[in-house]
Amino acid sequence: MQGVDLSMGLDPIVLFFALGLGAGILKADLRLPLAIDELVSTVLLLSTGMKGGIELPRQPADGLELDLFAHPDSRYLIDF
Repeated sequence: MQGVDLSMGLDPIVLFFALGLGAGILKADLRLPLAIDELVSTVLLLSTGMKGGIELPRQPADGLELDLFAHPDSRYLIDF
């Protein structure tokens, strides 16, 4: 039988999940102040955009042209 890795429990993602789960179970009104909420949203948007911008040149160009030209036409073929 293998032991449980206790270091995973100290991961911030796991801790925030546990906090949210506990707040949901207790039906607590867990809110951030508006300024912090806007800051977190801005930081997440910027980091997502920067990550995508960094990873885009690393991707192979095979089929990129097909994807760019097929997307505008696909909205007429598939009913969303």
